[in-house]
Amino acid sequence: MVKKSDITIREFIPSDRAAIRRITFDTAFLGSPASIFFDDKEIFCDTLSLYFTDYEPMSCFVAVLNEKVIGYIFGTKNIPKMNRIFTSKIVPRLGTKAIDRGTLYSRKVQEFLMHCSASFLKGELTTPNYAKEYPATFHINIDRNFRGLHIGSDLLNTFFKYLRDSAISGIQCSTMSDAAKNFFVKMGFHVLFQIKRSFWRAYTGQTLTYYVLKKTLEKFCA
Repeated sequence: MVKKSDITIREFIPSDRAAIRRITFDTAFLGSPASIFFDDKEIFCDTLSLYFTDYEPMSCFVAVLNEKVIGYIFGTKNIPKMNRIFTSKIVPRLGTKAIDRGTLYSRKVQEFLMHCSASFLKGELTTPNYAKEYPATFHINIDRNFRGLHIGSDLLNTFFKYLRDSAISGIQCSTMSDAAKNFFVKMGFHVLFQIKRSFWRAYTGQTLTYYVLKKTLEKFCA
């Protein structure tokens, strides 16, 4: 039986990259694999994790059990900078790679993009820009076999300390999971914005709520 004391939180190192990508894909859809809506694992993981592991690795931390990565938090201290790098350096690579791999010819991917486009036209993908007051953000995921051990709170507290040490006082995050939203609220976040996103109805049978939450780190007590 795994105990919390068996798990270590440490800084990301390059050899963790493959494990992070595996967990990213396996937990991307409300804690379940992304394969339900996207079947090119390489492109999907590049989209979600490449910036963090390759351009801002110092803002990444992992949870380790017996030298195996079982969870992670990766993020940025500067959302506008992240967006600039993603748009100018990562998107062109992703486009070329997707064409070479034939990703866009996948029926599953085409259907997903069609549903996303419909939501975009309804204005469901638009969110306000809160980066001035809350410039940091993150993604956090835990291997499905190791949930319930409070790994998420340990990872978040590590990230909070890292941001405070870097003089970052505001952080935001987003989720479409009510369980995740409730967890973030327990960690001191407050809902800043929410909007219904109907395109997930094709995969869940229901419209999901997209939440943006915020936290002022000056008020956080470790």
